[in-house]
Amino acid sequence: MSDYKKLAFVGGVGSGKTTIIRTLSETATINTDKRSTVDIGKQFTTVGIDYGRITLGDSMALGLYGVPGQRRFSMLWDHINHSLWGIVFLVRYTESPDVEDLSEIINFFDPVGHQTPFLIGLTHSDLAEDEDVEAVAEILQQHLINHHLPAAVVAVDCTSFDSSMHIPLIVNALHQSRQSAS
Repeated sequence: MSDYKKLAFVGGVGSGKTTIIRTLSETATINTDKRSTVDIGKQFTTVGIDYGRITLGDSMALGLYGVPGQRRFSMLWDHINHSLWGIVFLVRYTESPDVEDLSEIINFFDPVGHQTPFLIGLTHSDLAEDEDVEAVAEILQQHLINHHLPAAVVAVDCTSFDSSMHIPLIVNALHQSRQSAS
């Protein structure tokens, strides 16, 4: 019998939510991509909840839930914000990240209050210089500190299974370290 946990991937348009779930899922994914009616830099966008599933070890199954990060989708946030095992905020690499959506996510999901591991996955950074990625990670890390949220910022290639797999493994390690500290 597997223990079922929920891992939420939240992020803006083009941050990699659908891609990372497709990359990690052992099953056919459910996605809610629709053709965009406005120019967002890509043809399709997620308008609901994406879903996939992966097994970690012998006893844990993870439901992978992808939801848009904009406030207008908060009704979807309500749907998944119960007994979350972890929250991953995916941020598409730019030289000056928009931290407004990040603040809304932190305030809504309240990872500190719920003691839910939280981390930021920095996507689309593979062509950037290392020092530029580090500078963006530092901006995001400072924003997390401002929210009193101890969390990691990690670069992730959502098209690579090995890179994407680091995300649930980091969340699992955070859970294990909390259990050891208790």
